[in-house]
Amino acid sequence: MMRHRILACLLCMLLLCSLLVSPISAIDLRGAMMGESYTPDGGDVTLPYRIYLPDGVERSADGAYTGSTDKIDTVLIWLHDEDLRGDDNTTHISDEDKNVLLNTAVTDGGEHCIVIAPQCPMGETWDSVSRSLQALLASVRDDLKKSGIYENTRVLLSGIGMGASYAYTFIGTKQDTLPIDAAYLIGGNCIGQGAHYDEFAKTDLYAFVSAEAEEDVTTLRSLVEGVQRRTERPCFAVEYSGASYELWLPAFADDALLYAFLDIVAINEEETTAPVTEEESTEEETTAEPTVTEKELAETKAPTQSDEGTQSTEAQAPKGSSTSSMQLILIAAAIVLVIALVAFMRKDEKKKRRRKKR
Repeated sequence: MMRHRILACLLCMLLLCSLLVSPISAIDLRGAMMGESYTPDGGDVTLPYRIYLPDGVERSADGAYTGSTDKIDTVLIWLHDEDLRGDDNTTHISDEDKNVLLNTAVTDGGEHCIVIAPQCPMGETWDSVSRSLQALLASVRDDLKKSGIYENTRVLLSGIGMGASYAYTFIGTKQDTLPIDAAYLIGGNCIGQGAHYDEFAKTDLYAFVSAEAEEDVTTLRSLVEGVQRRTERPCFAVEYSGASYELWLPAFADDALLYAFLDIVAINEEETTAPVTEEESTEEETTAEPTVTEKELAETKAPTQSDEGTQSTEAQAPKGSSTSSMQLILIAAAIVLVIALVAFMRKDEKKKRRRKKR
């Protein structure tokens, strides 16, 4: 019996260790997002895609959004990188490290946000299926117009690597298809073919690049400089040192920019309900952090002027993410099991000694 208990404890410990090693997702996007597909008129490439709708919002047969549409004010379009291509309508939303933005949009902004994540077929690129993708984005525009929420809805475009490259092209040349209010672009080629600064000046830009990629850094700085001569809209170029290939890790770790892009309040952020007078405002009495706004970001995190006249913001890539509360619980449980296992073993050893004495 004792051996069976020890074996059970060991199996539990192995299970807990496997959970600790594996990343813990905030939400299962495969369950939260419905699977759809889109084939444009003319028989071009069919694109599988996932869509998230807030509670109380549905789609009618003609594609219009119905129900509690009055709370919808954001549409996020997500373009994955080349590693997540396929035809299963699942792979592109299954990488937890690369889907932090999707998770954040669904969990923290899900009450007012529609999320659309198409999947690029294997062997293709977003450029090679651009006709189908542009037709899909045009259908998004038409569906919003049918629903009567187009004018009051922010359209956000985000992507990594291959997805970011096409996003730059789309923003610079195809905004007549679907105007983009803000973009969160990680890596990729910073200027698409034929792109023009005047088009980028219509979009709040959050761009991330590896400081070691000299050509990309030069191109992005030139883009930011050209855009900021034309607009006062937020335009952030963040250069991460030491990020190398996994540029999305530090880009998604920057909560201030991530939440400003999505225009949502951080989970643990407290909001005041009444203005504070000068007499009441003291450092000792201030306990809540202020809500991060785009204006504050422009003042505190705006790109700094360099000697060459271009603009950028430099940052170090984080070496690791903080341990989640669930992981702490699992660690505590593992410690308890270890203590129990040691106690069982000592008890068993004492019994054996007694038998020998007899």
